[in-house]
Amino acid sequence: MKISGGTVVTGDGASVIPDGYVQVRDSRIVEIGAGGGPPDDDVIDASGQIVIPGIINTHAHGCVEGPFVPVGSPAFSGTAVHAELDRHLFGGETTVLCVCGFCLPREIDTSHPVRTRLATSHTPSNFAAADLVDGKGLLPPHRAMTVEQALKDGAVAIGEIGAGHSLGGGAQDYLYIPDVIEKATGVRLRPDQARQLKWAILGRMLSRDAFDAARTERCLDTLGLSDRLDVTTARRLIDQSVLPSIATTLEGFEEAAALSAKTGVRAVFHTSPVSVGVIERLAKKYPAAKLVAGHANQSDFEPQEAVDWAKRLRTLGVTIDISTWDIPGKAIQAKPDNFLAMLKAGVVDTVSTDYAGGDWEPILKGLALAIKAEAVGLAAAVALATANPARLFPGLAPDRGVLAAGKIADVVLVDANNVGSVRTVIIGGKVLVRDKAAAGGRLN
Repeated sequence: MKISGGTVVTGDGASVIPDGYVQVRDSRIVEIGAGGGPPDDDVIDASGQIVIPGIINTHAHGCVEGPFVPVGSPAFSGTAVHAELDRHLFGGETTVLCVCGFCLPREIDTSHPVRTRLATSHTPSNFAAADLVDGKGLLPPHRAMTVEQALKDGAVAIGEIGAGHSLGGGAQDYLYIPDVIEKATGVRLRPDQARQLKWAILGRMLSRDAFDAARTERCLDTLGLSDRLDVTTARRLIDQSVLPSIATTLEGFEEAAALSAKTGVRAVFHTSPVSVGVIERLAKKYPAAKLVAGHANQSDFEPQEAVDWAKRLRTLGVTIDISTWDIPGKAIQAKPDNFLAMLKAGVVDTVSTDYAGGDWEPILKGLALAIKAEAVGLAAAVALATANPARLFPGLAPDRGVLAAGKIADVVLVDANNVGSVRTVIIGGKVLVRDKAAAGGRLN
């Protein structure tokens, strides 16, 4: 098979070949270059398209039939997991790292063509934090697992340590706070409304000392809740929803950092104003640890604050990840400001999706937004989701991440004017999605 006529972006962060070709034999790339290339019986015309490596997602949830997210919620059904993997596939993602944390290898959907790998968060404090919030999906085999054994069984990272559910982040905004407010008032808040109420009562650092009665009263009035909920009750509800699991969750950060230093395996942390200082402290305490500040563009940061923290952490060797969430579409759970500011500042190592209550958008859609905003160039953008994650997470995507002779042929074709528009997806030399835009999206 030969892919020719398009612009080839190899994934190395610099190389762009106009009117290039990629030749594939069986599962591997055998040749890449400019021009038409050698003859081939099976030619994919990439005219008007960009040819890139398959996207590697280092922070995804809900793509394994095991405990959901790092609080061990009940697993998704096999049908739901397959559908979630389809979304990744049609978004050009050929490899995903599930960072729910408590899943087991046998729970991976091996029938799906997207390569799925696991991270592990099986430590005492992480189990305890999960039980404080949920834990209903943790069965005896999950509770018997350890990080050390999970790594032997094939896990390629430690994490995700912490979650919006247990550290007062996005899951509190889209799920738990709306639930408790709806139960008390009959009114369901949007995530951005829940966040404003949370900040009024606890501040961005989520402290009881930050309570502002006047601001809370104004917020309740703005939300149309002042006739249904008084300030004292609102404070009690938010305190009870957000605060109980924070201290225990942060204890799990220490366990994970120590294990990363011991094993040399990267550890992915939930990053927010509450946790970022802990990540910095642990990076200093465990210089041999390989720490990842996951979704460091989290919405509780101000844009410049997010950039400044990324710079500080990078000087300590911490990998900086940012997530698309729902930014390219609804932009309710997260706004583009932090995402774009961090890319423009050049402080990002990887781009992922996270979960966003199921409203996550594909990585390529986020990169398309950033390229259009001139926050990052094409070659650099592609590297953030291909070569970089392959290099930073050994075992996640071996022999993948760049278009070069000898590499596994995970290849994606996107529209030349919009990298978020995925046309064709090839995994291991097999065409899985053929001309999606024309066919309405179908598996071959």
